[in-house]
Order: sequence, then structure tokens, then C-alpha cells
Amino acid sequence: MNKPIQNFIIFSLLVLVWNQSVMARNFRVNQIPNGSENGCANCHVNPAGGGTRNAFGSAVEDGFLDGSGNVTWNASLASLDSDGDGFSNGHELEDPFGLWTIGSGAPGTSSLVTFPGNASSVPAGSGAALSMQLNFINFGPHLGQLFQVRVELTSTGEQVAFEEVAAISEAAFDITFMHILESGETYNIEYWADFSGNGSYDAPPGDHAWRNTASNISGDQSLTLTHNTNWVDIGNPVGLDFEPLAPTALSLHANYPNPFNPETTISFSLDVAQQIDLRVYDMRGNLVNSLYSGFAQAGKHDFRFDARSANGEILAAGIYFYQIESTLGVQTQRMTLLK
Repeated sequence: MNKPIQNFIIFSLLVLVWNQSVMARNFRVNQIPNGSENGCANCHVNPAGGGTRNAFGSAVEDGFLDGSGNVTWNASLASLDSDGDGFSNGHELEDPFGLWTIGSGAPGTSSLVTFPGNASSVPAGSGAALSMQLNFINFGPHLGQLFQVRVELTSTGEQVAFEEVAAISEAAFDITFMHILESGETYNIEYWADFSGNGSYDAPPGDHAWRNTASNISGDQSLTLTHNTNWVDIGNPVGLDFEPLAPTALSLHANYPNPFNPETTISFSLDVAQQIDLRVYDMRGNLVNSLYSGFAQAGKHDFRFDARSANGEILAAGIYFYQIESTLGVQTQRMTLLK
């Protein structure tokens, strides 16, 4: 075989091997979220693929390939800022918390995708706004109950995000809000479960509500919110599409006096005779005393509360809640015991 032909064959084989190598790695494009938006340029300096890897490609090669050479996309890789432009890999690929899995639909908004391995490609406009993932843990006591969560910018009181779950189906669940936060700001996360089951918000312990704060944020936020009994009256939840209870059907009045020491009068009014339960709870939702349980005629009813528990113990100073429940719904009021 003459030399020119031999060189041509060697060159052709090298080109074939190189092309096969590039093609063999094309499958990785579909192993990162929105990978098709940037193609091989996600990982390589050369947009066509092959050759030198960029910062993101190097990170993938160094620690996020499995034994078969497939990309392991997860929260750890998503949280890295490989190109050092101030935005995580996941943020630039519209999956800031690494929730996407191979074969599922493209997450986020494709037009907001930027290059995670190129520091000169930086999210702008709405794409620059940060995202928030809320991980709710141990919510077993509220399975089947309506649940709402909202995020509020504390400096203005503006609601920037809202989500409603018609019925909590699992004790642990996640809610993600994309591109709602501004760096350096502080936000309240307010959420509540319809513990009373009447379809409208009642101050605790009628319903259970919480407030958490994310202060001076500097990146995408992933917060774990664990169920507890340290409730707070969020006071102004998002309204629900339910018909309000007619005030003349069942009305729980403000106690008098309030604050009180040591006695106060708790009153309610009915427009029709019905079965009712009137109870007092402490701040943690523990039952303190049952003032009445039975059938009540239409009209106004007054009950004296002498700041004692069901077993006769004198209560400590603090905030207490009294609640009435009937077939028409549940209503709750707050009172303060002074010493």
C-alpha cells in the first residue's frame, strides 16, 4: 500500500473515531434540564461539541457521571455556580433545585435558559429573579385539609406568590415558586391549614397558621418548614371562593371585658336551635376547658369564664382562644388574661 493511501486511511479512521466520540456524547444533552436549548455548548467551549470542556462540562466530568457515562443531574449539581457568574447551574437551566428527571418535560421557561458554563451568559430581566422551594415536613395531622401558602415582600406587604392545595395528600410535600424573589430583600412565608374544615380562615386554634421569614436573601431559597404547634394568627389570608357563613345564623361575640382578670363573659347568638360546643384553648391548641356542649335554643347565650381549667386549676396569664362549633360551622375569638 502506497504512503498517500495509507495516510488517507489513517486520517479517515481518526475522523470516524472523533465523530463517533462526539455522537456518543450527544445523549448527554438530554440528561440535563433544557439541555436542547444550548446543545453541546452546555458543556463544551466549541458549540459543536467535543474538545475543551467549559466550567460546567468540567464539573459534570469531575463528579456527576455514573459508571456508564450518564449525567447525574441532582440538587448538588444544580446548586453549583460552575462559571462563577452569580447564578447556579440550576438557575441558568431553569431547574434551580435539581428536581427535574430524565424523560420528564422541560422545566421552567425555555426562553430564560442561559449557559451554565459561560460567565458572560447571565440571566436578565425576569430570569434574574430568584426562586423559592418550600419543603413541608410532618404535616400528617392535616391530611385531607385545604392548605394555602403565600409569599409576601415585607417592605411593601405585596404578595408575590400564592399556592393552594385542595387537600393535603401526603405528610411531606414541596411547593416551588419560580422567579419571585429579589436579592437583598426579606420575605414572609405565611401558610395555614383549614383545621376547622369550614372553608374559611379562623384564627388559631380554629385553624392552624404559621409564618416564617427569609431575610436578606442572596440566592435561590430552599426552606424546610416542619409542622409544629407554634401557631401565629396571620390575620389576612388570601380569600377563598366559599360562601361566607351568614352572621345571623351563628355569631360568636367578643368577650367582655377583654383583657380580663379573673372573669369574663363569653356570648354567642343563634337564629335557630341547634347542637353546639363551646370550648377554650391555649396558644398551643390544647383544650383548656369546655364551657358548654349540648342543645341550645335560638337567641343570645352568655357564659362566665373564671380563668380556670377543666380540673379547676387557675390559668397562667396569656392569650387564649374560645371557639364555638355547630353544624353551621366553627368560629373563634381571642382573649387575653392578665395577672
